[in-house]
Amino acid sequence: GVADLAEELRTVDLLALHVRLGDRGDPRFSSIFTPMTAEYYRGALDLVRREHPGVAVYLFSDDPE
Repeated sequence: GVADLAEELRTVDLLALHVRLGDRGDPRFSSIFTPMTAEYYRGALDLVRREHPGVAVYLFSDDPE
């Protein structure tokens, strides 16, 4: 439950990553933001895990898929 999650968050090394995907198809933003690829995020997570073995990763997104 929520209490268990709160306790875990207090006791582990933690990385919270938010990937904003909801605007990716909106042409108003295509000239402002360059979408990152899945390979980019995988590489970044690999780097973090090498530097911080055992880190817990929580991934959040505004895209339900």
